[in-house]
Amino acid sequence: MEKEEIRQHLNQILSNIASVQASVKNQSFEDFRSNEQVKESACSYLQEIGQAAHELNNQTNEIMDESLALGQLSNLRNARYNQEAEMAIQNIWTLITTDLPELGEEIEQSELYSMH
Repeated sequence: MEKEEIRQHLNQILSNIASVQASVKNQSFEDFRSNEQVKESACSYLQEIGQAAHELNNQTNEIMDESLALGQLSNLRNARYNQEAEMAIQNIWTLITTDLPELGEEIEQSELYSMH
């Protein structure tokens, strides 16, 4: 995978992190939990993040930055909002509000992202 393509995938992940965070901005957990449209939208962004991470993980093994958990992140491509997700809505909220901002910072500071 070319360096520019790697950067595009990482930019896609960062863009989707920003989008999912914007979709829940100024909302409490209760607001999030009661808003079906926002939950569906958030899961859609998580799927896109997971797909980009999956593609990076499969194609960059030889230059993988071990500080990025792309393999685990790629599991998000299976995120679906349904009854099962409703039961884990607190986990999704924590992922969006706590884990994704940290992940965004890690990506921006990673060797993969800074490669030109």
